[in-house]
Amino acid sequence: MLHTMCLEITRIVLILFAAFREKMIQTGFQSGLLYKIMNVVNNLADNSKSLLFSANNNSVEQFHSIVAKFIGGKRVNFCLRRSYLARCSGAVISHNSGSFMSRVHKSMYNTSSGNFVKSTERRRENDLIRRKRKMSRPRCRKSLFLEKGRNKNYGVRAEKPDLSEDIFSQKKKKGFFPLCNYQLKKENPLKERL
Repeated sequence: MLHTMCLEITRIVLILFAAFREKMIQTGFQSGLLYKIMNVVNNLADNSKSLLFSANNNSVEQFHSIVAKFIGGKRVNFCLRRSYLARCSGAVISHNSGSFMSRVHKSMYNTSSGNFVKSTERRRENDLIRRKRKMSRPRCRKSLFLEKGRNKNYGVRAEKPDLSEDIFSQKKKKGFFPLCNYQLKKENPLKERL
């Protein structure tokens, strides 16, 4: 009886949901919101291959940033004296070599590029040399323990105690039994209260 009621309620809810869904789709088409959503989904589907294979254009973006640096950030065709072509050629050389901006600048403008560019290039070259030197050496791990042998406090090689067996047993009786008596006296008041 109870399960038949559940099935009936589920059937009614599904019918109402289907009617609501159709009404929402019609409202979405009328308002134009669904067209915008479909446009976004279509763009996503068109670019799905590049998204799946994690394709990116980082090198292109890097090159364009270098070109923008050389032409002053403006995409204007300086066609009078072929300066745009020269600047793009300098950007290509700089992008391919990874450095040498000061040499390209000096050959293009016949002036020094300044201390900042030179110090940046020097720092990059030193970092590259340091990184190569660090990677070329074999990496040795520090050992956690200096002594590689067995522990001298255990086993056959353990150090012998400096007390004789008789003196040790006497000291044990003097020290251990008073502690046990103290512990028993300490526990008894708790037992009496309960």
